[in-house]
Amino acid sequence: MMIRKFLGLMLLAGLLTGCQKEVATEPFEVKGDIETWTIIEDTTKPLDTMELISALTPLYGTFDLVISSRDGFSIRLSGETIDNTSLKYSPSTGWMFVSEHHPVNSRVKWISEVIVVKKNRRSLTLAQVLILSETIKTSINL
Repeated sequence: MMIRKFLGLMLLAGLLTGCQKEVATEPFEVKGDIETWTIIEDTTKPLDTMELISALTPLYGTFDLVISSRDGFSIRLSGETIDNTSLKYSPSTGWMFVSEHHPVNSRVKWISEVIVVKKNRRSLTLAQVLILSETIKTSINL
């Protein structure tokens, strides 16, 4: 009798599990300079990128997004350019960044994380660093 009840409960649990909504099998983390870090794992519906980031409350008015895939590929996008972009799930690509106004190579597949970072308006290019380095060497006679 106990075995019958156990098997009945196992069958019911299996049926209920089969009735649950479809979920993404490849979750990704959203973290960085935002008030709330989160893991996206309970949906496969497309997510508007700006709505998602805004809902997590960026700590700074201007920010960039670093979107990384599980194979190590990543892109850095200005937060000012993510309107009308989305994150979409498909079994063949996992979560993927989709944009009609960014280059095709920005379509990161199998997203593992999205990092919100403060936009650094004072960052130097490599050329500027080299020029500055030479200027300093010259000024101290190296």
